[in-house]
Formats: sequence, structure tokens, C-alpha cells
Amino acid sequence: MDLRIDKIFNPKSVAIVGASERQETVGYAVLNNLLTMGYEGQIYPVNPKRAQIFGCQAYPSVSAIKAEIDLVVIATPAHTVPNLIEECGNLGIQSVIIISSGFAEIGEDGLKLQNQIEQARQKYNMRIIGPNCLGVINPGIKLNASFAGKMPYSGKVGFISQSGALCTSILDWAIMHHIGFSNFVSIGSTMDIEFADLIDYFSEDHKTESIILYVESIKKPEEFIKAVRKFTKNKPIFAIKSGRFEEGSKAAASHTGALAGSDDVYAAALERAGIVRVHKVEDLINVAQSLSMQEIPKGNRLCILTNAGGPGVIAVDALIERGGALANLSEETNTALNEVLPPFWSHNNPVDVLGDAQADRYEKAVDICFKDENNDALMIIFTPQAMSEPVPTARSISRLAKKYKKPIFTSWMGADYVAEGVRLLLSNGVPSYPTPEPAIDAFTLMHGYQELNRQLKLGENQTNEINNLKPDLKPYKQLIQQIKAEGKRNFLNEVETKALLEEYKIPTTKTQLATSPEHAAQIAETIGFPVVLKIQSPQILHKTDAGGVILSLKTPQQVKEAYAKIVQNAHEYDSKATIEGVTVQKMINSSGGTELIIGLKKDPVWGAAIVFGSGGVNVELLQDKAICLLPLNKAFARQTIEKTKVYKLLQGYRGQVGADLDYLENILVNFAQLVSDFDEIEEIDINPLVMKGSEGIALDARVII
Repeated sequence: MDLRIDKIFNPKSVAIVGASERQETVGYAVLNNLLTMGYEGQIYPVNPKRAQIFGCQAYPSVSAIKAEIDLVVIATPAHTVPNLIEECGNLGIQSVIIISSGFAEIGEDGLKLQNQIEQARQKYNMRIIGPNCLGVINPGIKLNASFAGKMPYSGKVGFISQSGALCTSILDWAIMHHIGFSNFVSIGSTMDIEFADLIDYFSEDHKTESIILYVESIKKPEEFIKAVRKFTKNKPIFAIKSGRFEEGSKAAASHTGALAGSDDVYAAALERAGIVRVHKVEDLINVAQSLSMQEIPKGNRLCILTNAGGPGVIAVDALIERGGALANLSEETNTALNEVLPPFWSHNNPVDVLGDAQADRYEKAVDICFKDENNDALMIIFTPQAMSEPVPTARSISRLAKKYKKPIFTSWMGADYVAEGVRLLLSNGVPSYPTPEPAIDAFTLMHGYQELNRQLKLGENQTNEINNLKPDLKPYKQLIQQIKAEGKRNFLNEVETKALLEEYKIPTTKTQLATSPEHAAQIAETIGFPVVLKIQSPQILHKTDAGGVILSLKTPQQVKEAYAKIVQNAHEYDSKATIEGVTVQKMINSSGGTELIIGLKKDPVWGAAIVFGSGGVNVELLQDKAICLLPLNKAFARQTIEKTKVYKLLQGYRGQVGADLDYLENILVNFAQLVSDFDEIEEIDINPLVMKGSEGIALDARVII
């Protein structure tokens, strides 16, 4: 554990530079929080203009404090901060929170100040949260070293956010929903301490059983994934990543580039690290409430109890839509329920205890269902009816929740009539939601972590088979260097690309370049009809768009005519295009096969991202894709394949012969090795790769360097 970071969250003494009695200042808010919310450590206000603040002795500088200081919180104008960091460093203080703003986020002048701070930080081996942050809160020791005006409940959820404003909003919600936090952190501009550092710290903090994140960007991707995966192997992390849609992004040169937006790659990276991503703040709040109060469900089987049929059906719909499963009640459970419920109960899951159910009937039914090992969690729905008892029922459910420890989710539907019952549930550590859907969201998200972790462990624990590939890289490395030196194009042509794929045992259609109609006819007669002709031009990457592909040519005359037509189309498409010729290849009958795309996109943050999905001319329209990061073994390759809709076709669909998925896995793994061997490749896609039974063949491919 980094003791410098530990002193930020567990300081025995805190100095507040910029402490003030003026209520409109940040220094006032931080000092007031430390003084009034129960923190028992030493507090040292620093303000050269005041001798006392709130009755406490004030100090003109940090140096004037003749005592050991664990943490310094700075809330003074930006231009004063570099000297303050230098002062702290000279005193041996290594833990600092900079709440002040006005640094890199404002431009060049602010960046200069931030660089000065960084130089001093490195000189004295300090750790800094901020600048431009809200601060930190550790409810366990009543430390509120922030300008957020409330103290959340102490609990087992760690919260880290790049948005201070979101912190204050979630803090307000958390108090209302009785969500308990181990630590609550706003990291601001992340000059030094960022997500990886804090997640690594929380992994060694016995209080932190789960983490929720608000992410805008990641600066150190490798460290992030390493720290996250260390945590998520045993405990869950849930995150919102903002900035899902990027307006004005550059057009991609390949199909892969068009498919793999940066947010898609972020999603793949978060998944590979073991993070469950959510897209709404509401989801983050819903799952945080359950995480703070109970254990993760061991499976996706849910038993639902309700006193009204309609809400029960709504819950079932939400459960199935989100990938959960309705638990099958055991015979013993059904028999026991028959003894305590009226004859007209539902005799199934959802268990409808009927509208006149009072607390004792609820308690008996819930007690029976808790004992059923066929379910992984319970959901209790309560609706206000003339005979219903919201508070006594909540009291009964609370007792049973403590007795059995099995995860439970409740929905006391209504407003004033059920408010006291909801308060009672929450105060007893029972999650409660206003309607069934958010409760189902929390349950399925928590199970989603279990399933994701299981999949990752399968991939991580797989012993990779020995890859017998020994490709001859030298000629292709030389070719790429030659192309870059000439500067006339930034890609390999089709003939070169297919030769490279063959080197990695990815079968392709043999392709030859013709430079005249007669030459094309001669090649066609040699390889055998029917054939396909495609334009070859440095300026025309998407051949179909330019009318540069003609299929099923069966005679020499058709080949000659097609050659002329393709060249004419190319000139009309781009009058300045250089026409190097037309490629000729055997026409492959793809009838009964499945067209796929396999591609690479280099992401500026995460590096190589492999794209797999439905291929062909409609690839961008279909948008059926899965994205994964390297390294790629057969287990991760299979998981990638299974995430796509085309997976059903590959299994065999309505009489179509299924593809050899083991063979396809090998192609993906070989493709990943190609990508790893050639850092010079920026984008590559095979489209389509036609899979038919136990065979696969790449009909077209391109490489951007």
C-alpha cells in the first residue's frame, strides 16, 4: 500500500491552506466540514491574514506549524500553488489535495503553473490529488476534506469521479438512499493520482468491497487495466464512461475504422479489465445501493413475490429483457406455499400472495422462498391496498434479510403511504426501489459482474496451444519500408495483402494483376472460369463504390469487356486516380456460406483492437460486430465470436451447415499474431471472409500502413 496515498484518506492531521471564515469561499467550506462533521484528527487552518478562524489558531504558513502534518489541502489561487508545493516538499509532507482550479484546463498559462507543480512533486516524491477537484471524503473517520456539504453513510463502496459536480449530486442521492461509502473521491485533472492509483489502493483496503466510477478519459491505460483486473478478480467495479458519441470524427480508411469508434474500443477495454459498464447515472445509483447493503448474487435466478399480478409481470419482463432468469420453485417450496397461502395464489414464480396479504402472510411466504436453493436472490414487490401493511411488512422482510443473508431487492410502490416502510427497509440495510425495473437493473448488473468475471477467468486461465506459425517477416517488413520511403501510397495492394495473410495461414483467393484486357483474359484461362475482376488503384480503396468489381465472368471475351468497363468506371469515379491494372481471381461460390469481417483498428489510447462480425458489402449498415483487445487466445476468440448476431448463422441455421468454429478461432488467433508482428500496420480488414462448413477463405482484404 502506498502510505502517501493512505495519508490522504486516513490522516491524523490536516492543514487547510486558504482556510477562511468567509462563507462564499472554498477554504471556508473545507474547514467547516472538518470541524463540524466529527473528524477527530488535528486541524490546522493556514491564513496569513488571520490569527484565529472559528476559534482555532490560524497559521501564516504551513512552515509555521510546529507539528507533524499528514495531509495538506490547498484552496488558494492557482499562481500561489507552485510555491506551496515546494514549501510542503521541503517540510517532508508528501500527501496533498489541490482543490484550486486554473491550471491545464484553462490553457497555456495554467499549464505552465501545472508543470511547475509537477517538477516539485517529482523532486520531493509527493502524491497529489487534483488540481481542480472537489476533494476526498472518508466517512469511516468522519473526514470530509472537500467542499461538498454533506457526510455520506460509512459503508463498503468506493466512489471515484472525474466530475466534482456529479460527486455532489451522487452524494445527495446516496444519503437519501442510505448508500454507504468506504471512500468518496473527486480526482479532478489527475495531474498525478488517477484511477489506477486509487483502484490499486482500494484493492488493499479491507473496507472497500466494490467500486463505482465516473470516467471521462484514461491517461495510463496499461496501469489502469492492471489495477482494475487485480480488483475485479474478487470484487466488482461498475462505471459510467461519458463521451460515447464523437461528433466530427475523421472518416476511416477501412471498413474496420468505420466500425470501431473510440467508444467501442473503450467498451472493449473496460470489459477486458472486468468492469461492468452502465450508461445512466440512475443505474450507478441503483447498483451502488445494493452493493452497499448486501453480497453479489451467485447466479441469475430470481424469485419474485408480489401482492399484485401486474407489477409481477412487469418485473418478469424486465428480468428476461436484461438477461436474468426466473427461478423454478422446488416441489418442497410449492408444497410449503400451499400451506400458508390462499388457494388462489399463483402456484408459480412470480409468487402472487394476493392483494389482501398482510405482514404475516408476506413473512411466511418470503421465509419459504429464502430457503429454496433454486433461486439466487429474492425480489419483494409491495403495492398499497386496503388491507396491506407497508411498515409491518417492511419490518418482517428486514428480519428475514438479516437471518438468511441471501441477496434481496424490494420495491414498495407508491409515495406517502409506503414512505415509512421504505425508510425502515433502507435503515435495516435492505435495498428498496420505487418500481420493479430499477431493482431488476441492480440485480442483473450485479450478476453481470459474476458472468463477466467467469468469462475473463476462462480466457486468462487457458493454456495457449503452441502456435506453430513461423512467418517469414523480412520481405514484408522490407516492402512496407519501401512503400513508406516512396511516399506514393499508404497501403498494401490486394496482391501484397493476400500474400501476407497466406504467410499467417489465413486462406485467400489467389490473385494476379493484369495490365491489359488481353492479359486479364490470359490469366483467367490459366486459373479457370468463372473469375472476378477488381480495380487496382492507390486512390481507390473501396472498389465496389467505384464500380470497380465485376463478378462471375465466364469467357475470355467477358473478361476483356469487364476490364475495359472497370477502368472506365474508375476514371469516372476519380479522374485523377492512377490505374495500376485490374486483379483477376477465381470466383468463389459463397452460396451457403457466411460472410464475415475481421479487422484491426489502432486506438490512440488502448492500442490494437480486433473487430469481428458480419461482413460483406453491407457491413457498415448491419453494424453487427464485437471488439476485443490483445492478447487474443482461443478462449477470448470464441467469446468474441459468440457476442455477434452472426454467431447463430455460424452454428447452423435453418438447414445451413454450421461453420467449424475451432477453425475460425485459429484464424482469429493467427490474425492477432499478424497484428502483433507488424506495428507498422494501422488498419487491416478482411472483408469478406467466407466461412462454409470446415473451410474459410478471404475474398478481399486491405492493409493501411
